[in-house]
Amino acid sequence: MTLRHLPLALLFSAAIPSVAYAHPRFWVMDDLTPSGSAGADLVLGQLEKPVNPYDPDDDIEMILLEPEVSFMAAPSLKLNLELPLGLAFYQAPGNNDESTGFVGNLEFGLQLLSSRVGRNSETSFGGGISFQGLTASDSDEEGLGALWGMLFTTLRDFGKYAPNTNTIRLHGDGRIDLDRVILQAELGLHLHFFDDTAPGEDDDAGTLRIGLGFGVLITPTVAFMAELTNTVFILDNNDDDEMYHVIDVGVRSDGGSSSFSVRLIAPIDDEGSPDAFGLGFDFLARF
Repeated sequence: MTLRHLPLALLFSAAIPSVAYAHPRFWVMDDLTPSGSAGADLVLGQLEKPVNPYDPDDDIEMILLEPEVSFMAAPSLKLNLELPLGLAFYQAPGNNDESTGFVGNLEFGLQLLSSRVGRNSETSFGGGISFQGLTASDSDEEGLGALWGMLFTTLRDFGKYAPNTNTIRLHGDGRIDLDRVILQAELGLHLHFFDDTAPGEDDDAGTLRIGLGFGVLITPTVAFMAELTNTVFILDNNDDDEMYHVIDVGVRSDGGSSSFSVRLIAPIDDEGSPDAFGLGFDFLARF
């Protein structure tokens, strides 16, 4: 290229819009992208044969909407806010079709982030603390809907819809983005504190959550992703140390400034866990 062609080349390159670096996130584990964002997760779910005291003959259909917003308060400090909502469709005694709306627990927290960019990879780390509580429905049909929402999400995030429950969540994450492969792992401890418990019942409990994620970039902006959530209930009197598993599998489109995904949600244990299946969609805009 000669010097006389340089202005033309610069003009041509400036006319090509730059694409922000895509950093496709998983669904249950924390987002380690150092940017603000706003979006929502929509799940169309089915809960089969819930436990007493309300055990309708038919399955329960659910719509869960979880809007969220995040802000970068400092270059490595992110603040998060989320308020989950739900709508349940069920069959009441007398074969009457009913529905109820309900509110989950407000969640707010902070997350410390760091990253290191290598020649062919990027490594990210995150540590966070958050609180869930205060707002979950706890009376009449709305409280019943929140209980079903808790059952649906109990193996992924027990405190999200649990009525009369305050939860402290502690998470640590590590992630590596290679040329086309994405790997992430998370270790989380959730401490649940219950209000208005009956005599002889636990006033608190805990869950240990281990997340494992794997993704492959099909194109520079589209990735196939799978996430396995492993949960153990601890710190209660049930002596149940069995690990339960839920998988999210789907495709995410991430252009850097916005992200959209569709996925399937399913438990993979033969018994002992709620039969909760769902189809999820989420959209996120980054700023």
